[in-house]
Amino acid sequence: MRYLNGKTYVSYKMQKKMRNLVYYKTNDFKKSTHPDSKCPRCGNFIWGNELEVDHYGISFREIAGTFVDTYVNDLGKTIDEFYNSMRYVLDDVLNVYYIRNENELNYLESKFREKKDSRIDDVLFWIQFHNASMTLKVMHKKCHQMKSKETQK
Repeated sequence: MRYLNGKTYVSYKMQKKMRNLVYYKTNDFKKSTHPDSKCPRCGNFIWGNELEVDHYGISFREIAGTFVDTYVNDLGKTIDEFYNSMRYVLDDVLNVYYIRNENELNYLESKFREKKDSRIDDVLFWIQFHNASMTLKVMHKKCHQMKSKETQK
């Protein structure tokens, strides 16, 4: 079991779906990164598939935990409501593993609005919350893995 932000339990499965909803942001950042970027951890240049995107300052887990705390405590909703909205949008409607780009997200939102389906609101709230809370940087894949292991302790 993982407790995010010390308050709310968020399963690995739920964290994965939350990551998949914001995948397009980290992927866009990765594509826009200058090819001769240096890893902030080891100071070496990062080449090709050695590059990974990292949440800087506040980790993804902390952003997710704070979001779930807000969703439950401030909005009075349940974790199950949020998970079911994510599952419905990704699995049942999109039939994809993750949102690939902003155009796909905009198309998705317009389809839900046409049907007056409010489940998209939970998903958009998460995406907006994440995007407002994050700062991204690039790291070597191995350095990122070591950092992630250290923060899980």
